[in-house]
Parts: sequence; structure tokens; C-alpha cells
Amino acid sequence: MLECYGLTKSYGPNEVLKDVSFSVEEVGCVGFLGANGAGKTTTIRILTGLARPTSGVVKVAGLDVTKEMDQISLVIGYCPQHPAFYQDMTGQEWMHWVGGLFHLEKKIIRSKTEELLKLCRIYEAKDRAIGSYSGGMKQRLAIAQALINSPKVLILDEPVSALDPMGRKDVLTLIERSETRNVDLYVYPYFR
Repeated sequence: MLECYGLTKSYGPNEVLKDVSFSVEEVGCVGFLGANGAGKTTTIRILTGLARPTSGVVKVAGLDVTKEMDQISLVIGYCPQHPAFYQDMTGQEWMHWVGGLFHLEKKIIRSKTEELLKLCRIYEAKDRAIGSYSGGMKQRLAIAQALINSPKVLILDEPVSALDPMGRKDVLTLIERSETRNVDLYVYPYFR
């Protein structure tokens, strides 16, 4: 499901990833462990197409990230460490907008929006402006948006790092819930 061979990433003279190689099977959950600055988020950014490798081969679901990003974007879901939203949009409007980016049919967008906002326990706030959401609610919305395209690979970049203990518990419980297990692979970097 994920393959990295000889992955290197440099920003000018600074080499932040050097000859990283790993592969991950089709089903399961994988976490990246490492200290701040170890390259976890850089690797995530490359896997999601937000950054390009300096060298090496990187594949997601058998697709090359440097050549087939259009297809990769259809099989991954991504929840960034610091999600950004249009604050004046409601949660429901946001989900409909994201569903439109994936060219989903309106009927599917409506049903997936309802299903995912309920799963993420923010359905009651669907008509409120996102700017009024708590940090935990925004993280739950980010997870819901990451699932709207029914991805094979769900990539979560430290989804609980900025939350209080109760918000952290809620989001981790959400990730573990059986309803989200239709995803083949979870990628989740851990701070250590």
C-alpha cells in the first residue's frame, strides 16, 4: 500500500530525509515514531503530494507520487496537523464543498456528509459556522473530510497534538471506532 525506496528530501543545503526505505502491507495501521524534526511530517507531505521528493521512489496504492498524483488523490484521505477551514462556512457546507472537489454525486455527498458528521459526533453542529467550533470539533471535522471520498489510505498528521486531554481521548476513540475500519491503511505519525 505504501512504498518508499531511497527517499531523500532536501531544502537547499539541508537534507531532511536521507535514503528512507520502507513498505507497508495493504491492511493495518502504521505510525511514524520520532522526535521533532525527524522527518515524519515531511514524509507525510510527500505521500500526500504536498511536497516532491528530491530523489527516490514513492508509491501509494501502487501509484507513483511524482507521476500519478491525480489518481492518488482519489485513494487517500488526509487530515493535516493544523487543518484550515473557511471559518464562515458551516460544517455541512464544508463537507459538501470537499465532496464536490472529488466530483462525487450530490446524493452521495449528502448521505456521506450526514454519515460522517454523525460518526465524528458533530452532526448537531452541522449548521453552525466552523469559526464557532472548538479545537476538538475542528479536528473531528478534519477527520470527516478525510473520509468523504472513501479512501483506501487514511493519513493523519498528528491529529491530537493541539488538543486538551478530553479532546485527545475523543479523537483517538473516533479513529479506533469500527465504522472507520473500511479504510485499508492508516498512517499516523507519533511524537516520541
